[in-house]
Amino acid sequence: MQDDNSSRNTKRADELALIKRVVANDQSAVTQLFYDYEPAVSRYIVHTVPDINEEDLQDVVQETFIGVLKSAKDYRGESSLSTWILRIAHYKAVDALRRRQVMNRREENIENMSNDEVSFVGDVSADVEEDVVSEQDIMLVRRALAALPEEQRQALTLRYVNGLRVDDVAMTMRITRRRAELLITRGRAELRRRLAEMDIRS
Repeated sequence: MQDDNSSRNTKRADELALIKRVVANDQSAVTQLFYDYEPAVSRYIVHTVPDINEEDLQDVVQETFIGVLKSAKDYRGESSLSTWILRIAHYKAVDALRRRQVMNRREENIENMSNDEVSFVGDVSADVEEDVVSEQDIMLVRRALAALPEEQRQALTLRYVNGLRVDDVAMTMRITRRRAELLITRGRAELRRRLAEMDIRS
């Protein structure tokens, strides 16, 4: 446990040092920040706005990092840097949903599934199917995920795609830990129900 705390403290110190360089307009630090955290931001936005196209995705990613740069001076290390950045991405994604009003459409392109997405599918379908998940099943899971209520989808994405702890999910969404637990529990149950309807059990 002590080693874990030491490792966490070291990581937090590194994150604070990186942000300090960003605030000082160190372009190499800005570049490092983008390359270190852009993949997680993109994954989160893709799952939060399921039918987003590439152009709109890049716009929201850009808006997120503009927000990060503008707010960098306010980062105090009270949460991990990834949690803090994903909180900004969360609001940018919600804004995108409100602007586009595309909740009834579903994302159909699964050609570029990441390893993280495949791992997520394996986790949520653990008691549905123990064998290797096929591409067709991945498509069904992503469609089922896209059909969930917005908060449930966001909570599941943060927990399983971005790998955040429940406390960090709550912090990112600015809700209580209990609310985050309920969203994740109910989201998983609803996801399993939708998968069953799609006959992924067969």
